[in-house]
Amino acid sequence: MMLLGMILFRKGILSADKSIKYYKKMVLVGFVPGLILSIIGLNQAYDFEWSGAYVMNIGANYKLISGFFMAIGYIGLVMWFFKKGIFNGLGFFGTFDRLQQFLVVISVWVLILILSPLVLKKYKFGPLEWMWRKLTYFS
Repeated sequence: MMLLGMILFRKGILSADKSIKYYKKMVLVGFVPGLILSIIGLNQAYDFEWSGAYVMNIGANYKLISGFFMAIGYIGLVMWFFKKGIFNGLGFFGTFDRLQQFLVVISVWVLILILSPLVLKKYKFGPLEWMWRKLTYFS
């Protein structure tokens, strides 16, 4: 993955030098085969009843190859969002110096540390975990 990142950087892909159409193609070229290989690997793991020998040997190959494609898809998606201007929604992109960025991060952490116990006193899960479980188990 490190080599992939180096290649994408040298080609100008991580610098947002390519067109929006290029990044859309990256999303398709990455996610379609990545998801197909992931589904095949998952089905085979179920067929082999999650045997450790299978999962650690043959199943790991599906994970490795599909992970490569999924990384391309996610990079394309993030760069596509960036090119569409979505990451500058609040208008603060590039306006904070390092100290101000550090203070924003610390403030967010403190806010999370204060709000998390309050939410977890009332609910079993936080909102994102609740949503993730609903999507995972369809319940």
